[in-house]
Amino acid sequence: MTVAEPKILIVDDDANLLESLSLRLRHEGYDVLTAMDGCRGLVRAQMESPDLLILDIHMPLGDGFSIQEGLQRMTGPWPPVIYLTGDKSLRSDLTAKKLGPIAVIHKPFDKDQFLDIVRRALVSSPGDKSAARSDQATPRDCAPSTGRCDGVGIGSSSEP
Repeated sequence: MTVAEPKILIVDDDANLLESLSLRLRHEGYDVLTAMDGCRGLVRAQMESPDLLILDIHMPLGDGFSIQEGLQRMTGPWPPVIYLTGDKSLRSDLTAKKLGPIAVIHKPFDKDQFLDIVRRALVSSPGDKSAARSDQATPRDCAPSTGRCDGVGIGSSSEP
């Protein structure tokens, strides 16, 4: 009997970082999924039921906060979250910490420390995805022109 590789969804609008992290995590044996904006990230999270979410805080079509909040409203139990951010403001850190992530990692970051945080997140929070909705979103539910994804507004919750 083989054990499935942990599935990690990375959502970041920086294509180079997305590719770099994907390659590194795949090399470590993880099944890696990606999305480049908040709307597609939310839909992909619903469709794929990842074991861990790695979310950029500031992105087009929804920030990392709105993805986590959207999943919490729609799917019941949700995977642990690691936030990535280039924003050094206290406001972003405070908003992130209210949502209960495993970690908030500031860019640029040490790749080895990043891997340690990922490993700890997967061990300490395996997640129970048994309560996921049966009417999960499909890619056509992502409507970037309206800023809505499967009936949930995807905005920037970090905006004033």
